[in-house]
Amino acid sequence: MRGFSLIELIFVLIIIGVLSVIGAGYIYNGENVLLSDANVLKQKLLEKRSNALGFMADMNKEDEKNSVCLKINKDDLSKDSDKVKYIFKSTINSSWDILCFDSFGRIYHDEVNISNLIPNEFNITLKTEDNNKKILTVYPISGYVKVW
Repeated sequence: MRGFSLIELIFVLIIIGVLSVIGAGYIYNGENVLLSDANVLKQKLLEKRSNALGFMADMNKEDEKNSVCLKINKDDLSKDSDKVKYIFKSTINSSWDILCFDSFGRIYHDEVNISNLIPNEFNITLKTEDNNKKILTVYPISGYVKVW
């Protein structure tokens, strides 16, 4: 017998595959993680804004409130009810814990009430352990989100 059997080759490929999956988890690039976290948070904000456009949410009904409001903290964002789970690795600092959108796309803190309307643009800061940071600026009237 001069060569490898098919079963031996399959086992080698399986071992290489398992090692590469395990090794990929140890490769940490703070800038890529930070950019991913910022983009996911931006998408979640824009999703809540688009859900709210043209929709008058009843803030007493929890399912309607969840469709137009977003809790801005690491734990709640990681267990948001998306089909694909995403775990935030960077820390999140924001002036407000909850952001909501009304039917015009305007942004509020805590709940949709004219007294909670956010008058100025504000920043959400994402920071990694090695002090890299990204800033998301949310504009008040349009609800547009920009990543810096």
